[in-house]
Amino acid sequence: MTTSIERETVQPTSWQAMPLPAPVPPHAVRNVPEGGFEAPRAVVTVRLALTRDQLAAAATISASYLDDADCSPDNWPVEFTQFMVDMTVTQVSALELDLGADSMVEMSDSGHRDPDVRDFTQGVYRAIDRAYPPAPAAVVLSGNPQASRVRCACCAWSDGSEMEQALAHGFSHYEQTHGRTE
Repeated sequence: MTTSIERETVQPTSWQAMPLPAPVPPHAVRNVPEGGFEAPRAVVTVRLALTRDQLAAAATISASYLDDADCSPDNWPVEFTQFMVDMTVTQVSALELDLGADSMVEMSDSGHRDPDVRDFTQGVYRAIDRAYPPAPAAVVLSGNPQASRVRCACCAWSDGSEMEQALAHGFSHYEQTHGRTE
């Protein structure tokens, strides 16, 4: 008797007009060679779309390496918070950020068993809110991964090419037409 395993057809997810804010400029440069043995060929900027919980997880991961145990997130300057997020996203996987985001939600809950952890976590969220305030949409993503459409939030411009390329075109259009973001 032979059996066959049928391949599951996975329906692509679709976006219901997901607005994306303009990119935040980078605040750090990683991996600069020490000792001057080889000059860098390029400094690459990667744009990542992160949720509030992922941003908080990234800041918390960096904060775990701080020397000052009494360093309250309520005292973190905006640039410091953004720097910590930049440093973390260059070092951890997307899975680690997702797991960290889930933990942040749990730790910030008012019923969390450790009030010190809860207070610290809520402070991290306040630092994230200062460093990355809600911003108006620059582009709007709609469709699905196989048939995406990106349109400018400020004018009639749109692009229907492959998602990542369309987003790059959309952000370039937004920056050139409606003002630079970096």
